[in-house]
Amino acid sequence: MISEYVGCGDVGATLAEIDNLALRERQAARNALGEEAERAKELDGVIGDLYRAAEQAATEALVEAGFHQHKRQWRRRRRER
Repeated sequence: MISEYVGCGDVGATLAEIDNLALRERQAARNALGEEAERAKELDGVIGDLYRAAEQAATEALVEAGFHQHKRQWRRRRRER
């Protein structure tokens, strides 16, 4: 951190208050951003769980309906003659 001379008396005190206010505002914005990032991480986890559950349900339904995967493509199984 670099110190900067801003003056003395009422003008210096006012400028120092303005600087402190700006610093507190930046810190509050940084804290809010960190909290938002934490909420986004939590939501990512929930969405990931939901995606995996939906993918597993779809896989089970397709297998039950007689499909199989070939090179990541779902295909209907051939009937034996």
